[in-house]
Amino acid sequence: MSGGADDEGVYELSSGGIDVSSPPPAPVHLDHKASGNAAFGSKDFGAAVKHYTSAYTSAPEGDDTFKSVVLSNRSASKRQLQDLDGAVEDARLSLKFDSGNVKSHYRLATYL
Repeated sequence: MSGGADDEGVYELSSGGIDVSSPPPAPVHLDHKASGNAAFGSKDFGAAVKHYTSAYTSAPEGDDTFKSVVLSNRSASKRQLQDLDGAVEDARLSLKFDSGNVKSHYRLATYL
């Protein structure tokens, strides 16, 4: 029996015990979102926009909630950059993916 993680990150027993090697890396869209959050927290809003854009474009098809969140975050970043038109556009697009996204509703209401 060989040890190692299968595609779902489940670990198998090997003859020497449990293989505790590193789990598989997080999907790239999650890394981009985390980088966007870090950039936003550091007030590097231009970098945040780039990371949130990468998160959005690399998100799996059908992950509408994730897309809504990163678009809402990108909207907030654009607002900080005084790009009001872009902020409104992203808030609206966010709501197309998840009409219940409260932050996007709030952001859109405060931008208009």
